[in-house]
Amino acid sequence: MIEPLENGQFRVTAPGFDVTVPTREGAENLHRSLEPRGGRARARAQRQRAKQRRLYKKENITRAQRVNELLGYPKTQGDGEQAVIDLLADIRHWCDEEHAPFAELNRIAHMHYTAEVVQARTGA
Repeated sequence: MIEPLENGQFRVTAPGFDVTVPTREGAENLHRSLEPRGGRARARAQRQRAKQRRLYKKENITRAQRVNELLGYPKTQGDGEQAVIDLLADIRHWCDEEHAPFAELNRIAHMHYTAEVVQARTGA
């Protein structure tokens, strides 16, 4: 607790602690440093974050597995652009799971695409 005193100083108190500090900023910093850090609430929050990370990882693994089914990838009705976006995102997840260099593979795929377009246009 921070209590202003008549002399312009501030009294900082906590269980087993009672100090006078000359500035409000100093009192606030001291008070913050006395706040409990840890305990059950902190452990519970850490467990919750770990659970959430596992859930996200599981979801991403599922997305990556969809790329393994690429030849039978279900055709999405509706927005074709959204289907492409979803497929590209899934390929990135697959690359993460397989430790494959997405950027390098994408660069090579672009080179193949360009060669195929040029071949189709020129017949060469």
